[in-house]
Amino acid sequence: MNFVNLGNTGLKFSQVILGCGNFGGGSVRAGHHRLRHGGCLRRWSQCSATRDILSINSKVFNPVAPGPNHRGLSRLHIIRQVDASLQRLAVDYLDMYLMHEPDPSTPME
Repeated sequence: MNFVNLGNTGLKFSQVILGCGNFGGGSVRAGHHRLRHGGCLRRWSQCSATRDILSINSKVFNPVAPGPNHRGLSRLHIIRQVDASLQRLAVDYLDMYLMHEPDPSTPME
């Protein structure tokens, strides 16, 4: 398997990556239900031997509920979504956390 550097992050990734954002027939809600109730990714991530070779990443920006604090790149939304990802995936840490889009309403600093 070929691995490539991810920019200057020091991380190396396989050239083949499994994206799970739309597991469940295109429905994020169905995919999250599957993960919470014993989906394959959750079982993989709980196996210590497998976790050592997995790179688990998540992203933030898109709305997850109605209201202004459930979207974007505010500190509150980022912290809530990191916690939600950790709980949903049943892991203690993420290897990488991505900004899905820039947020013009949140200052860079």
